[in-house]
Amino acid sequence: MTADMADLRTRFLDRCVGDLARIDRLVARGAWDADELRRLVHSLAGAGAVFGFPAISEAAGDCDDAFAQDRTPDPALIETLAQAIRDALARRQG
Repeated sequence: MTADMADLRTRFLDRCVGDLARIDRLVARGAWDADELRRLVHSLAGAGAVFGFPAISEAAGDCDDAFAQDRTPDPALIETLAQAIRDALARRQG
């Protein structure tokens, strides 16, 4: 991995810290179909795989697919995404 890609990967994970906090906040409010959540999962669906986090990309893609079909993602899908982010962050620290 090049130094530039490693830096971008680190910046992505740094952003994921805030994204996870946003997800947790939206879940606590019960805002499953909030526009903020829609934008967040769409962004993570594209970026996760680019930076080497396919589990984040896949989980976010499942949520994004639900939104694309005018459905609210099941809470279990949101939790799967949150856990994929937690796992990626834990691997960075471990």
